[in-house]
Amino acid sequence: MLLRHGLTSNIYLNDYLTFIQQGRDTFEFHHNLLVAQYHYHLVINAHHAFNAFYAEQKRLAEQLMD
Repeated sequence: MLLRHGLTSNIYLNDYLTFIQQGRDTFEFHHNLLVAQYHYHLVINAHHAFNAFYAEQKRLAEQLMD
């Protein structure tokens, strides 16, 4: 990643505006990646919570039927 970014920096060094835009795009990409990862973890955690909740409900229901 650093090597690729370094090469990109050298290519766009002469064209300052393009270089700045490149930096913005890179930042946005990383930000979007972090948001996606955060959302993914929320979904996984919610999924585990629901599984635990329904497993407990099922256990209680079976206990009542015994």
